[in-house]
Amino acid sequence: MRSLFALALTTVALAAPSGDSSNNQKSSHETSKAAYFLDNDPAGSSIVSIRIDESGMLRDSPVRTSTRGNGAIGMNSTGFKNTADSLFSQDAVVVSGEMMFTINPGSSTIVMFRINPSDPYHPTMVGSPASTIGEFPMSVTYSAALRTVCVMNGGAKAGVACFSADPFYGLKPVGPLRSIGKAIDETTPATGPPGSASDIFFTPDSSAVLVTTKGDAGSTPPKQGYFATFPVKNGKVANKPVLSQISDILMQFSITWLDEFRFLLSDPAYGVSILSIAHDFTLTELAHTKIPNEVAICWTSYDPALSMAYAIDVGQPYLTKINPSSGAIEGRINIDKNLVGMFDSSILNDKMYSLSGVNGIVVTDLVKEKQAQFLDLTGFGERAFYQGMAVWPKM
Repeated sequence: MRSLFALALTTVALAAPSGDSSNNQKSSHETSKAAYFLDNDPAGSSIVSIRIDESGMLRDSPVRTSTRGNGAIGMNSTGFKNTADSLFSQDAVVVSGEMMFTINPGSSTIVMFRINPSDPYHPTMVGSPASTIGEFPMSVTYSAALRTVCVMNGGAKAGVACFSADPFYGLKPVGPLRSIGKAIDETTPATGPPGSASDIFFTPDSSAVLVTTKGDAGSTPPKQGYFATFPVKNGKVANKPVLSQISDILMQFSITWLDEFRFLLSDPAYGVSILSIAHDFTLTELAHTKIPNEVAICWTSYDPALSMAYAIDVGQPYLTKINPSSGAIEGRINIDKNLVGMFDSSILNDKMYSLSGVNGIVVTDLVKEKQAQFLDLTGFGERAFYQGMAVWPKM
């Protein structure tokens, strides 16, 4: 499984299929919408913005906005730079209201942007990039209730750093670098995917910050990953986490919340699980779903309007539909097999926007259950640097 996992994360097709790349002029009555991802370039990173039209298709040329820092590429188990999923993580870019947060892994900084509703394609940086206190930041989360953003550092100096987010002045550190102890032992840049950090998320009620780190399903014996839960008390994120493991979960990857207390978790060793978090921060596995023929399911997403969750495989050209109540497999949505698979994804108005295994973005219509578009980015930049996916407005 480990070799397949590494192969899936480094496979890029030689040629991308053609897609709808026509440029329609924006009408005066159209509501502005955008998709964003991080161009995690070691020579200088940027947020990439792409217009979403009224039909949900991606239009016009992508726009770069500097993050005033450098990217960094994680190393795989063979000792080479990972050619896709450079951070081994979900949530490298997060949108909340008119704010967006992202990271500069090579500079170890976090960045805050303001989104102009009338022109979301040119976000404006608020303040300056702030040090993440640690090394190789890879995932961010924001609580509007607390006006606090936290970042997971996944390098040799690992841990969680938190900041107050002021819409006019930017980011101000709150507390020290919070260690997750034995849950991670990494390098800078990180080596993975096995053993690396994965995701960070505030619970929906902002009562805790939850971090996932991967074990190693390919080792003998297999090594379990960890959940690190930082309680929030009096509006402040605790300095020490509660560490926990679940016996049949090995490589915790992405967190996608289904409601106030339940979330969908991906594990590339088998598929997905549904877990709940109690008031005392105890985690319970409610469903354990092994997905047939999976190569490496790393990302997940959820569409509450359709009451359907999705498991996203880097090595298979389809989405696996997951019942958000039972965890049962409800079917598949196929995409062009030449796209290899899908990576970071985000949903807006029943369309899923996903970084593809080749150089571009695939748009999937979740109602019609078919691929709607492939936006070829071959002439725009290097696929190896693309990370994260977010949409605006965030529903």
